[in-house]
Amino acid sequence: LVHGMGHVGKQVALLAKWIGLEVFLIDDRKELLDDPDLERIPDRFLTIQEFMQAYPKHDFNNTFIVLTTRSNEIDIRDLPGLLEKKPKYIGVIGSKRRWLTTCDALIEKGVSEEVLNNIYSPIGLELKSETPEEIAISILAEILAVKNNSSGENMRNFRRKIKNVG
Repeated sequence: LVHGMGHVGKQVALLAKWIGLEVFLIDDRKELLDDPDLERIPDRFLTIQEFMQAYPKHDFNNTFIVLTTRSNEIDIRDLPGLLEKKPKYIGVIGSKRRWLTTCDALIEKGVSEEVLNNIYSPIGLELKSETPEEIAISILAEILAVKNNSSGENMRNFRRKIKNVG
């Protein structure tokens, strides 16, 4: 579930679809949802509430949620309801400062620090990525690590550990 169809969100959605995940798009800006590049992703919603109404029995235990919204006000508004669903993964894009501001506001809304510790933010693996495409790869790599219960450790290091066992 990709919430926010800006430059990064769009690339996350396209890459997630490419690797075979079922993808749902959410953005209140209809013109971004109508992007021809996204035509292979049929499920599009203007709000989280529309998604919940369309999929009332959706299994959030195997859902990966990526928030690439344009403001932390949207994150603060939508995260409490999403957190109640207990998704497998929830990641929020933004700087460390934006995330701290978001956390403070969520705590004021009654979200516990324990629950906030389950959110991945800043989102993605540290790859020093700059382009939306590279950032999307780092986000999907993090999601795959969670999905596959993997450390995400460099395989080169794994090979060296095996060699030193004998």
